[in-house]
Amino acid sequence: MSRMLGLWLLLYFGGLGLAIIHPFFPLIAYLAFYYMPPHLNWWGSPLPDLRYSLTAAAVLGLSVILLRSQLEPLKEEKNPAMRWFTAFGLNSVTVTAWALDAARSWMYTVVLLKLVILYSLVPAAVRTPAQFDWFGTAHVVGASYWGYKAWTNPKRESGRLMAVGGVDTQNDNQAAGHLLTVIPFIALYALTEKRIVRRAVIAVCGAFVINVFILCNSRGATVGLVITAVSAIFLAGAGRRKHLIAAAILGGMTVLYLADAEFVERQQTTTNAQDSSALSRYVIWRAGLEVLKDHPFGGGGRTFHLLSPKYLPREMMEKYDQGTERSPHNTFIQLATDWGVQGFLLFSIFLLFTFRMLHRIRKRAAGDSWYIYRSLAIQSALIGSLTAGFFSSRLYGESTYWMCALAFALYRIQSTELSRVATGTVAEPEGQPVVRIPPSLAAARRGVSA
Repeated sequence: MSRMLGLWLLLYFGGLGLAIIHPFFPLIAYLAFYYMPPHLNWWGSPLPDLRYSLTAAAVLGLSVILLRSQLEPLKEEKNPAMRWFTAFGLNSVTVTAWALDAARSWMYTVVLLKLVILYSLVPAAVRTPAQFDWFGTAHVVGASYWGYKAWTNPKRESGRLMAVGGVDTQNDNQAAGHLLTVIPFIALYALTEKRIVRRAVIAVCGAFVINVFILCNSRGATVGLVITAVSAIFLAGAGRRKHLIAAAILGGMTVLYLADAEFVERQQTTTNAQDSSALSRYVIWRAGLEVLKDHPFGGGGRTFHLLSPKYLPREMMEKYDQGTERSPHNTFIQLATDWGVQGFLLFSIFLLFTFRMLHRIRKRAAGDSWYIYRSLAIQSALIGSLTAGFFSSRLYGESTYWMCALAFALYRIQSTELSRVATGTVAEPEGQPVVRIPPSLAAARRGVSA
């Protein structure tokens, strides 16, 4: 047995076994499978191809139910985004009733319903500031495994990385879009973490993550990375803006240092209106709007893929084998053509309420940088990955929903802390005024800089 397989078995089955202690551990097992799926790695060949992610999610759910009376007490909070995401999932069930291909549509409906369940489980497991940071650390370390694979055995075609990522990121655009939810957490811990071990781990893992991002050579994701940095700087506020500007400059210098000629050459074509790849996307997006005009209430999962031979120009389709389906290369066009205008609206309101929670976290933080920086990390991750989603189809990619779930987890953790007395040990009686914990005391208790 290889050492990598031994490590994976320890992380995965160890996490499942520790579910009897806390649901956070099977959540880590879930991340272990996501980032290191055995069936996509040579060292995993001795293992049967089982439903590892489903098993981890099921154990996580059982742990939440069975240990609910023993878990860290949290202030009762309703998740304002949950009803809209649930409605979005139920809308996919409805649309499947008239889908162009009901069997295929149902497959993607099941994926969305699983994401709804996962979205509800993450905040149930992430209940303390320490657990939030352990999740963020695992997020970075897991992504660095992709970087390690790319560093040891990069497989590139036409300057772009192949066979990278997890189960929902098996191409360069998808993987790079996912990494846009990782990079803000690297910046977060680089700026705020005082613990030497974690900071060293993040520094090493961050280099691997940036390297694999460069090797993916995705122009859409690079645009998303720029927007990620700009949005974080804009939202940070005057007191923290200079730190984020410095982090952005350092990150940019790191990218330039690690970038090779192929990356630079491809990125230079981003603003070239005559670039063939860019032109083809414009044609595909126009076709997507035509599909939406003819199917305003959606045609079920992968509607555009099914109808692409009909709506795309013949000369474009002649380049591919007969019967080949084309992707819309746009998350929002895929969203609307799959699940209709109503699905688009439900999903948009879900995101709106998520952003509203993140804004409220910063507004009521009262200068507590711990909450401010973490809400910025989540929000900039969402903005960057959604920007990249304009150039690739990431509707069913999990990382967007992880970030939205972390937003509510952070919101509820903060609500709980704000409802306690200054020592943070006794909850305020119901109906009594909220006592805010001084930022210096709260930050010192977490071991981060205020």
